[in-house]
Amino acid sequence: MFVQRQRSRENLLIIAVATLVACLVAGFIGFEVWRSYEAALASSRQRAESLVHVLDEQTRGAVRAVDLSLLGIVHALRLVPQTPSHDPIFTQMLRSRVAELPYVRALFVVGPDGFIIQDSDLDTPRRNLADRDYFQVHVDNRESGLFIGPPLRSRSTGAPWFLSVSRRITLEDGTFYGVAVAAIEPQFFARFYSRIAMGEDSTLSLVHRDGLMVARFPGHDRAVGTPFANTILFREQLPERPIGTFVTKSMFDEVDRIISYRSLDPLPLIVIVGIGRDVALRDWRATAMTTGAATLGWTLILALAAAALIRQRARDARTVERLHQIEKSEALGRITSGVAHDFNNLLTIISGNLEIIDQGLPEGHRLRHNIDRATQATERGARLVRQLLAFARRQPESATRENPRDLLLGAEELLRQAAAPVGLRLECAPQTWDCELDRSDFERAMMNLVVNARDARPKSPIRVMTRNVPMSDFDRRAWPELRPGDYVACCVFDDGAGMPAHIVRRAYEPFFSTKEVGKGTGLGLSQIYGFARQSGGSVRIESKPGGGTAVTILLPRALRPAVAAAEKRRAAQPADSVEAG
Repeated sequence: MFVQRQRSRENLLIIAVATLVACLVAGFIGFEVWRSYEAALASSRQRAESLVHVLDEQTRGAVRAVDLSLLGIVHALRLVPQTPSHDPIFTQMLRSRVAELPYVRALFVVGPDGFIIQDSDLDTPRRNLADRDYFQVHVDNRESGLFIGPPLRSRSTGAPWFLSVSRRITLEDGTFYGVAVAAIEPQFFARFYSRIAMGEDSTLSLVHRDGLMVARFPGHDRAVGTPFANTILFREQLPERPIGTFVTKSMFDEVDRIISYRSLDPLPLIVIVGIGRDVALRDWRATAMTTGAATLGWTLILALAAAALIRQRARDARTVERLHQIEKSEALGRITSGVAHDFNNLLTIISGNLEIIDQGLPEGHRLRHNIDRATQATERGARLVRQLLAFARRQPESATRENPRDLLLGAEELLRQAAAPVGLRLECAPQTWDCELDRSDFERAMMNLVVNARDARPKSPIRVMTRNVPMSDFDRRAWPELRPGDYVACCVFDDGAGMPAHIVRRAYEPFFSTKEVGKGTGLGLSQIYGFARQSGGSVRIESKPGGGTAVTILLPRALRPAVAAAEKRRAAQPADSVEAG
């Protein structure tokens, strides 16, 4: 009887332990699913915010170019106010300006009586335009500057929607001469948006401050001119924040989207990027379903193992022990994976700080020996992490064989938009070697470098280049943290303001930024540095005040298949045998 009661208590204990383990596993997996959910949304938000920044620069650049043309027209008419109406020479000048601006449909001048007196279009019907916003805002206001009106339909030609950009023409004696107007083609923005690969259920839009849609992709023809003022963006977001990100349902197709927007103050325009929430979470859902199925399977296996353990305890002690060992191995694999990942994060921080300290110490400093020993310890820790991850079978494999030159050429259009208005010059070696890297991290790093170069206000176009650095050209003194070998250098040059030495030393620090509040997070260079180091390379900044900045990312050349196989065999050897060799 005592033995039976003892077995019952032990069986109850086994059930309780199995239930507790299942709850812990389910809780851990649930936390990981939630964390990956937040990461998926954060990634989509970051992508939307990056694209909003690009659209901001593109739109401002287009408006600046149009304004320069309008100022030229105003200046020409102030110099020669007696220019005859529809003067052929002046008309030709307007037509040449329109030819230089692909997003401008027409340039025209409205006289003080409201009728067009100069026009880039020929044979425009005579219509009175005195009631148009772009005329009314200037007629009685000598101090009015650049005005961008809401989308309009052409009254003279019956052409589709256009966006008016206008300036007042005031003669030297203060007389109101008329209004110079540019009709911007909204379809231009829609075509530009269509060239940006966004994916299913994603949209890019340009909206006027009064709430009318200017351009949208997809669905531009249906959306332009649609009232947009009664949306959450205008009712709740814009009054509080000129820049922001939120989730809402689209008024056009009832699709839930992650919306990132930016008001282009002082321009009365707003750029909007929407990424379909379901699309953003598609991969996460697939992972969550797989994880859920695995969790259910694990729970069932655990229950079956516990039941088998209870049935076999009295008959076969070794079977019970074997089941316990299986459970321990499974749990150890999961715990090992978690510990290894956390330990690896700590090692990354320690290693980065040791490098920063090492760079700041003069040659021969007494602490260098201690730093070298600490660095060797972190390297041994990294090897231990790799062994732990191999044991847990969770070693990440995100890097692929890519060609930096091809990636830069593929992202050229976005890089050029990011570099506007200073321009971009790509100088990629035609025989650039392949590298093992994460494609999205590389493109994000180069985009960040181009944006930083543009923000430095260079006088000449930003230069982006790739070149091969064979082992014979490798400078060990410049790159002491890297092993000699073949590398590919990806460089971004600008002749902007530059940075003093103490700023360069702190450039890789997380959250350190020299930009104004709201214009940078301070994470760009630290993320670039982390990407380069994880890819087996490094980053170097060369800069001085007034002398521009050169940032070089050095990435190791991808090994040939035979060499790569040998490296994998060498890495698979036990740690003690490697040390012994």
